[in-house]
Amino acid sequence: MSVQPLFPAAVLDQLGQAVRDRFGSVAVAEALGLPGEAAMSRGDLSGADRITRDGSETETLIRLFLLGLPAPPAAAEAALRPLPLSQAAAAGLVEEAGGEVRATLDLRPYSETGGPDWWVVSDLGAEVRPGPLHPEHVLGIGSAGLTLAEATVRAPVRRALDVGTGCGMQALHLSEHSADVTATDLSERALRMAATTAALSGKRWDLRHGSLLEPVGQEQFDLIVSNPPFIVG
Repeated sequence: MSVQPLFPAAVLDQLGQAVRDRFGSVAVAEALGLPGEAAMSRGDLSGADRITRDGSETETLIRLFLLGLPAPPAAAEAALRPLPLSQAAAAGLVEEAGGEVRATLDLRPYSETGGPDWWVVSDLGAEVRPGPLHPEHVLGIGSAGLTLAEATVRAPVRRALDVGTGCGMQALHLSEHSADVTATDLSERALRMAATTAALSGKRWDLRHGSLLEPVGQEQFDLIVSNPPFIVG
């Protein structure tokens, strides 16, 4: 199965330029400042809202994709350039209604300490996008994923496997020390998000559809990681 990203190649290329130009981890940290970063880390979205109202292009992207807030069409157009707002809406990255623009997905910069920027695509959380979740809701970067990333041994390996890749966060880390990365997921929607994460981050993975280890059969890997969905109960 060949897994295609969520967006056409032309949209990915233009979106990639937009995020590299003004939505990297350094640009976001500078726009938020220490108070804004502290607010985000404790889930105080209203605090981050107050700090990002000056209207810079980076602030507009923060408000759209991290806070789930609306933006004026002109501001969204400027922040997403060279990707035209009309193409972003047609591709399903944003939606226009009532004279406002809202993001339909969570898109955020992410990196290892001192490493290059990556961009991770997932669904917006219920805290920023109220209402029923998509039946195949794809989680983004969370504490469990970060704990696994920190605990994984990072010795160089030839082949690595990410079981239940979701948005592709673990596969990003594996790419830094693995010659070949394979990732599986039962959700085709999650695989398309992982493919989008890979495309925006300059990565290539062997993405396979199926439950757990079924897609890889008897193949052997030097390192296997998995952060499966779970409900604390």
